[in-house]
Amino acid sequence: MSLFHYHEFFSYTSPDASYIDVGFLLGKRDVIAIGCLNGNLSILDPGIDIENRYSKAVILEETLEYPILQMIAGKFISSTQRDILAILHPKYLIFYRIFEDAEYNCSIEKVREHKLTEPSYNMCKGKFGQSNEEQICIQTINCSFSVYEAEHFVFNRKISDSITPGPIAYSEDDDLLIFIHNNTLKSIKFLNLASLNKSHSLENDHLIKFKITLGDNAIDMAVNETPPAQPSILVLCKRCLFCLTVSGNIRFILRFDFIALSLKVYDYNNEAYTRFCVGTLTRNILFYKDTKLMWSSQLDFYPISIRIATFSERYRNMMTVLDRDGKCLVIYLGTEPHLFKFSVSENRFIDVDERMKEIKEYESIIKLSEVEHDEEIKNSDVMEGIDTFDVRIEIEHHGDDIRLDFTRKQQFVIKINSELDSINVYIQTEFEVSESQFKCILTTKDHMKYIDFELGTKPIRDSEVLFIGLFDNGQVLSHSIFIPLNLICRVTLPQRNASIKLSFDSKYNALPLNEIFNEFTFDNPYQAAFQPFNSEVFVSIYVAKASNRYRVQSESSEFLYLFINELNRRLSKIYDDPNLRCAVPLELFTDEICTLISKETVINERKKNLEKYTLQFRHSEMLLLNKLKNEREEPESHILMYLNYCYTQLQEELDEVLEIEKEIKKIVSNLKPLLNLFNLLMKLNGIDIIIDGTTLENTNQQYSLLFGVLLSTQKGLPLQDSYDTNTIRRLMDSLYNSEGFLTGIIEEEEEDDENEDEENKIEEQFEFSNIQSGSMKVISSE
Repeated sequence: MSLFHYHEFFSYTSPDASYIDVGFLLGKRDVIAIGCLNGNLSILDPGIDIENRYSKAVILEETLEYPILQMIAGKFISSTQRDILAILHPKYLIFYRIFEDAEYNCSIEKVREHKLTEPSYNMCKGKFGQSNEEQICIQTINCSFSVYEAEHFVFNRKISDSITPGPIAYSEDDDLLIFIHNNTLKSIKFLNLASLNKSHSLENDHLIKFKITLGDNAIDMAVNETPPAQPSILVLCKRCLFCLTVSGNIRFILRFDFIALSLKVYDYNNEAYTRFCVGTLTRNILFYKDTKLMWSSQLDFYPISIRIATFSERYRNMMTVLDRDGKCLVIYLGTEPHLFKFSVSENRFIDVDERMKEIKEYESIIKLSEVEHDEEIKNSDVMEGIDTFDVRIEIEHHGDDIRLDFTRKQQFVIKINSELDSINVYIQTEFEVSESQFKCILTTKDHMKYIDFELGTKPIRDSEVLFIGLFDNGQVLSHSIFIPLNLICRVTLPQRNASIKLSFDSKYNALPLNEIFNEFTFDNPYQAAFQPFNSEVFVSIYVAKASNRYRVQSESSEFLYLFINELNRRLSKIYDDPNLRCAVPLELFTDEICTLISKETVINERKKNLEKYTLQFRHSEMLLLNKLKNEREEPESHILMYLNYCYTQLQEELDEVLEIEKEIKKIVSNLKPLLNLFNLLMKLNGIDIIIDGTTLENTNQQYSLLFGVLLSTQKGLPLQDSYDTNTIRRLMDSLYNSEGFLTGIIEEEEEDDENEDEENKIEEQFEFSNIQSGSMKVISSE
């Protein structure tokens, strides 16, 4: 949304209005001229009486003989200091003068009239050929040019057989007439144009200074020659804007994702930039400084013509805009609400003690109303109009063991209870579902919806499925379920050797695995391994009855969160608080985060090189194109060699960037379950952190800045502009404080005896790691 909003200063509606212009027609200040296709001419002077401008601004309304195509105000007659209004009709060019009597009554007088030999299309003004007086150049629908100086007809030249005329403009510094025919921009010196024969064609003439194909329909054109800005030609097309030097070199091109309607070039504090604004079909006015979009303002009308007028010393540079419905508005830009509006201060005496007493009374009333409201909800029965929905899994058993058919589809059964007619449901899961979002039309109060889900080709790393319901009354409800593990993995023999081992202490008796994971059948209820479908990773779980410990180990951290979270969740159902405690292997998480940040640093450097190679490649293209302009010369071999070298260099760097992006995407995918595990372990140890797997989802931030800000916020430290890997390591180490739980990683000495009684006692001896800092090293068994 734009910062600026337009504020209306004055408005006037003239049906069928097609053109406006601003000029010094009364010799005092700018006035507005509005022309209509039905011949109506309106002259507005909002500065005549600022307070009563709506009732007194219309100083003249006249109906002319012919339709008005275009108007230009200028000093076409040297004997007067006022501007003369030149009006272009289909077959006439007429100069008008505005008079004002002593009673401020205005009238219009026809000064000079020229009959045209061909129907006119548009016109422009300028001091052609370094003349002392401003002249008019008219372009006809047959693309011929006629020049008039006040009461004199100068010449007529037909230089093209084109039947699609376009905008025309004049460059006074270079004495160039610039025109567009057949969507091609051309220019010619005015003296060369005057020296041509009457019917001379310039289709392939050397007198054309430059010729550029635009590739789009031209709407408007303007020349900016206000010093110290570089003299430029601006051509507005429907979907782009060209900015060229007066010699025909392209300065820049702006591509739009909207359709442009109007263009206005203006001066601003004598800057060396080209300032202009563009009116759009999306009802916006966009303000540019060269290629940079400075401001934008949202309108509620379509700006087909823009002018700038000054009505007094106070009301300067007001925007005069014509709507396509014939409404002329004088507007200015401002913020909403006003930034510079001072609040009204109260000067009366305030009794502070009385105010504090009044505030305490209000607080007690608010607290009392909240308590009454809560009690009313608790003591009431099920209230009518309260929306709810419930979800369960419907599993069809084929045979004795569902694991034999783990790829077939299952169903979610969603039960919705609502007084409303519909509900939007969104499903967030790693499973493949038939509908991830849908809208239920409720035919009955209790509605049932069935959604198919299946395992798919990727392993599942989180068994939680989240359902979010959005009701028509704005109520949002969520419900989560956990998929049974026998739909995700299978049981296999435990793996003794593993690089990652986590031990969990419990104050309650350790339960066998068949009581915790009752959907499986175990050969040994105190040790087992799980293998997720579509994966080769094993996660082993050992139970030590004597020491009330659970040990989870694996060669990979990818599925640790899945089984540790299931273990903690299922024990929480048996015990109110299983109070599992685990030493956190901090280096395991820190190394992965730093690996991601290091890759991000590498790709940032690669992207900088890519930008440099891109500019180098553009430079080589420009050299080649400049050579190709001359049809008689072939490009030198060294230019082609340089172009090929730049292209090869750019392509190789782009391949490197794409390869690193793939690596970063893979690291992020593996880091999500690891961050979920980090959050869970810290929570079990009594520390709530704001970092989990969702941290990496739907973010456009740099990962180093993302983790740095979150970790600094977690510890209450001041934020920095950037974070490197060393800073991230220090922040991770500082997560542990006096409230944290920091001990060594416990590792059991394993026995080779297969006796079940001895296996239950293998965890009685442990080895502790020596902690020297806040980080932990993962101890692997040999």
